[in-house]
Amino acid sequence: MKLSRKTLFSLSIPILIIILSMAFLVPWWILETSNNPTHYWKKIAPEKVEMDSGLLNSMADYLESENHDIHSVVIIRDGFIVTEWYASGYKIKTLFKLYSATKSVISILIGIVLDMGFISSVNQLMLDYFPNRTIMNLNADKESITIKHLLTMTAGFDWPEWEISYFNVNNIFNTWKVNDDYVQFVLDRPMNSTPGEKFNYNTGISHLLGAILEVATNKSVEDFANEYLFEPLEIIS
Repeated sequence: MKLSRKTLFSLSIPILIIILSMAFLVPWWILETSNNPTHYWKKIAPEKVEMDSGLLNSMADYLESENHDIHSVVIIRDGFIVTEWYASGYKIKTLFKLYSATKSVISILIGIVLDMGFISSVNQLMLDYFPNRTIMNLNADKESITIKHLLTMTAGFDWPEWEISYFNVNNIFNTWKVNDDYVQFVLDRPMNSTPGEKFNYNTGISHLLGAILEVATNKSVEDFANEYLFEPLEIIS
């Protein structure tokens, strides 16, 4: 059945009224206890977001009772800071080393680079970005490594980072860390599996992705990250 324009118009009025009415039926406590932080995070009493301030205070007392090697705790709920605690010697502006959190950041940056067209595909070969380097242990497997393999840590390099403690000087991470050329050290590693065959945790691979970003964009990782990731998100730390 085909409805006339007049009928459609007459039906649209009550529908619009219902929609507007529903908007005003949102409970006031939901509106009051939800926040979408932009420039800064607001604080709120725990009970306003159904949390127990007594338990949170007990947590702080426990953390302060002895050395738990915990530097800070921030609990956020519904977009508000519910509680914030810092150990002695630490404060809100204390900077910390991010370590492997950087791996996620570099992956995000590679996604931005792909979206902007600086890299055409994750299937581009790794070695395309290092044409002027003389690379040891070069074989067909190493030549077939793609950006996707780097992102998924399935490149196939011989890199036994998880086999011994990081506190052991013989851990390959520590050997790599004191090398003069981080990129060359990773590129020169022998292969022990076919790319894409298995996952192997490899900190050096993240540095390769950073080097690829710099070649593709002609910007440093720091400058690119600030311009296209941190500044748009208003991250200034």
